[in-house]
Amino acid sequence: MSDAAPTATRVPTPLRWLAGSLRVHLLNAGQLPESGVVFAAQRPYDGIVHAVYERYLPGRAGLLRLDAAPLAGFTSPGLEEGMDVLIPLDAEPGRARQQLTDILSLARSTARPIFPLGVAAGPTLALGGDSLPLPRARVVMIIEAPFHVPGQPQRIPSDWPDALARLLKQANGRARDILATWKHTGQPPED
Repeated sequence: MSDAAPTATRVPTPLRWLAGSLRVHLLNAGQLPESGVVFAAQRPYDGIVHAVYERYLPGRAGLLRLDAAPLAGFTSPGLEEGMDVLIPLDAEPGRARQQLTDILSLARSTARPIFPLGVAAGPTLALGGDSLPLPRARVVMIIEAPFHVPGQPQRIPSDWPDALARLLKQANGRARDILATWKHTGQPPED
């Protein structure tokens, strides 16, 4: 667990440009409230999520990408302005579990729902720990049903991070299945 303070960043210009060249299928975006949600996504697809968000979810207050937990007690002017939050999760199980606990704490302290994101893309290029889709790549992004974090009990129960991890794994599996079908049939998925 890093002791560094969380940082909020905007998507870099090359990713915004790349998002315009992708063939994107975004599922379940209609279930999002008007503002103020927490998105949880597995690395290495967090860059894709950020770029797709800015291009395909217009009219939202914006997206803060938070890295380097701990997130408990984190405040930012963007949170107060109703911006959405993206928290990328590491693949390392011990670190991912702590990040999931931090996500649950942040969602509870800001009274925001957590939306697990499933992402699949192809073809991609691995670059600096991120997986970037090549131009004209197919991208499937699924916004799963929200995980609401109640105010009680005081401590986050140990099974809640596991439940959120299962939802993320399920979302990623669904996205991979839809992408495979899209590649096989050549037909874009239907909503």
